Amino acid sequence: MTTETLNSVMETANPQLPGIDSDTRRLMLEQPYSAWHDNAGMIERIEKPSEETFERLYLDRRKPVIIEGATRKWHAPSTWTIDYLKAKVGQKQVRVTYSPGGVYKKANYQTMAVADFLDLITSEQEGRENYYVTGITLEKAFPELAGDVKRPKFVDKKTNAGMSLFLGRDSITDCHFHPGEENVLAQIVGKKRVVMFSPEDFAPLYPRSFLANHYNWSRITFDRPPDFKQFPKFKKARVYEALLEPGDMLFIPVHWWHAVYGPDLSISGAFFWQSTLKRYHFPGPGLRCCLHKYGFRRYSWLKALIPDSVLTQ
Repeated sequence: MTTETLNSVMETANPQLPGIDSDTRRLMLEQPYSAWHDNAGMIERIEKPSEETFERLYLDRRKPVIIEGATRKWHAPSTWTIDYLKAKVGQKQVRVTYSPGGVYKKANYQTMAVADFLDLITSEQEGRENYYVTGITLEKAFPELAGDVKRPKFVDKKTNAGMSLFLGRDSITDCHFHPGEENVLAQIVGKKRVVMFSPEDFAPLYPRSFLANHYNWSRITFDRPPDFKQFPKFKKARVYEALLEPGDMLFIPVHWWHAVYGPDLSISGAFFWQSTLKRYHFPGPGLRCCLHKYGFRRYSWLKALIPDSVLTQ
């Protein structure tokens, strides 16, 4: 998944919904999602597996798992302090997503120095805006930091472009699935909570229209408690929750729905690589992903026939 794709998705994620107050946002950041959804399960936790074990038990079975201590040999978890990052890359420019008071209606963007960005997210000023760096490729943007991390051996290096960096404070990413990529999310600084749903729960997650640009996003918003009156089928979905500590790595299989909460200061790295058709989940997400990959992308004139009102649903 490219930086451009991630930024485009962030820009259009549920822009039609009204904002929420800061107390509700804080509640969603701190409380487990099972507080509102009682059909809940947990993600399995294991010690660092061999490549063969990971592929056989988790990758081929499309089963999420938390790998504990996966980044023990990395320098990043112990060295990536605010002062260290400022000294290494503080003067570099970075594109930042921001929103007033942490209330997301539609993302705005601003380019600023990394040092200024770090000052903003560590500020205790009341009513401050929420700033977030999302999905930039570490090796390209900050080669000075590339030696502090290490690509896992089970990640396909032929289709992995590097580590995508996510850096912010009090961030919430709405529920979506990756159209054609496997992903491992490594927690480097702070904590992250990931709420996941199986591809089998495709309809209960109320996906956007398969004709829409962002067909892989849910119409349910996760920055507030679920509205079961508006989305009654959502009660049938089984929610899986993963709490990531520094050193943990979460495998997110292709087509698994997930929403991500980053309470307080959080730095994560994601390694995406191309999945294969045999790991796609059909019909649900698999069919619509194939339509976009082999239809709309190759025959752009088809998309030109679709009204904008449909593409932005």
